[in-house]
Amino acid sequence: EFTATDDCGNATSATQTITIVDTTAPIFTISPPTLIEVFWVNGDIISMPVAEIDDNCDSAPSMSVSESSTTDESPGSDLAQTITYVYLATDDCQNSSSYTSTVIYYPQIMGCIDATACNYNPVANDDDGSCLYYDVFGICDGDNSLQAAIDATIAASLEGGSNILSVPSGTYLPVSIPSSIVLLAEAGATIDASGLLIGISISGPSVTIDGLTITGDGSTVSGIEIVSGADNAVIRNCDISGMALANPSNESPLSYGILCYQNDANISPVSGTLIEGNTIHNVAGAAISLATNGAVGVQISQNTFSYISPVFFEGEFISIGVQAVSISDLNVFDNSFDMVVGATSILLSTAVNVYDNSYSGVTALHTETTSDDAAFSCDSYWARAEVDIPGNINVLRVYFANLDGDFSNPGAFTFANDGSVVVDSNGETYVQDCNGVWDGPGIMTFCGCDIFDEDDDGICPVDEVAGCTDLEACNFNPLATDEDGSCTEDPIGYDCEGNVVPNEFCGSGTFWDSETGTCEVIFLSPGCYFDTNQNGAVDSGDLLNLLSAYGLPCE
Repeated sequence: EFTATDDCGNATSATQTITIVDTTAPIFTISPPTLIEVFWVNGDIISMPVAEIDDNCDSAPSMSVSESSTTDESPGSDLAQTITYVYLATDDCQNSSSYTSTVIYYPQIMGCIDATACNYNPVANDDDGSCLYYDVFGICDGDNSLQAAIDATIAASLEGGSNILSVPSGTYLPVSIPSSIVLLAEAGATIDASGLLIGISISGPSVTIDGLTITGDGSTVSGIEIVSGADNAVIRNCDISGMALANPSNESPLSYGILCYQNDANISPVSGTLIEGNTIHNVAGAAISLATNGAVGVQISQNTFSYISPVFFEGEFISIGVQAVSISDLNVFDNSFDMVVGATSILLSTAVNVYDNSYSGVTALHTETTSDDAAFSCDSYWARAEVDIPGNINVLRVYFANLDGDFSNPGAFTFANDGSVVVDSNGETYVQDCNGVWDGPGIMTFCGCDIFDEDDDGICPVDEVAGCTDLEACNFNPLATDEDGSCTEDPIGYDCEGNVVPNEFCGSGTFWDSETGTCEVIFLSPGCYFDTNQNGAVDSGDLLNLLSAYGLPCE
């Protein structure tokens, strides 16, 4: 009530009534979750969500909760139960507000709920920590190792799955392959066999290795080994290098890019091997070795072999592109050989064809034994020689890149057997002369090499005896074959021993009379006029006397 009074005491009054109306509803200071999903395990008790309210006028507003529930019985719902809580807050002025909280109770199904996992369970609603994931090979729960991927792929193929395994870029440990599989490597996929004996060991049939890089070191014998049972293996488009450990199993000094051999009790060779499009380099000993009786039906084509390092073997340094002993049905063609001592060495084998290969920095293009059933041809120059094998009855037929050379860069003449023939790709034939010089000028006569019977007497110089050959000479030598001008005659009136020969003092028409000791005149009767020696007959002695006196003047 308001009263107004003036100075004269006059007053008046008025009354104002103010009514305060509360129109603000209580607020929720703690709001329950709008949606709660609960994985319910039988026996669990889930408390109702908590809520708290406050009001601007009413110090003790009231809150009520209503509850309703439904069950989803549709397929795949797992009978989820939905409970709806409606919270109603009211003050003394009957102002109210509400809040709804929904709780969905799922029967708990444990499992992997990560959709990226390889064992994802779309039915599970509660993760139990069991999720597994794919490795780089797409193998569920794999360890990213190539061996595990190979084993898993083989196992899957035996159950009807694919046997093809893609190998992504990366570096892997050496592996063993006991059964059929196809390895298709991406660029950069590498097996590092450093410190280990073998990169890949193949013992099962129908294995294909395509595009792998295989490296090794001084502890590695072979990049790939193919043993009995590994028929129809295919090694294609691989890069193999670094093997440098001499084979510890047979004391061979060789290590190998690819080694193929039989290792079973039945001595069964590996058959049907295809090696094509590979690059094998910086290996000590041999790029490819087909061991004794180790292979049949092998094709080696379109490969590149380079910088195969020589090793010391039986007194010589050797390196080989393709080496084989006692095999059959081998074809080697369209390969490139660079910086290797011997390109191909195929010994004691049958049905061998080596053709259309190219060569650079090679000493021996091809080697075979003379007993082999082998055919060799190429566009490069070659000179073929036969060479003995020390301590072996077999003889090598070697196609050298050069005709001549020395031990540092030998040619056909360097090692060809004495007395053999060297032929070359130009159709030329070369033999040794009598001095052992190939294509030399030496001439063999019946007296020996470059030794001639210059006086044509049928006696060789070494057998000639110089001396006097005059039968009448005092020093006649019955053994002499070559007159040396040394003959001497006896002096007149003496023989060769110095004894007096009186008759030689008598002149023409006289004779020595030994009884009188004087020269007597020869008186001849007409009938015996020509009996000059007075032996009672005209004979050869008389003729000789006549001849000796022929031309002498009469005195």
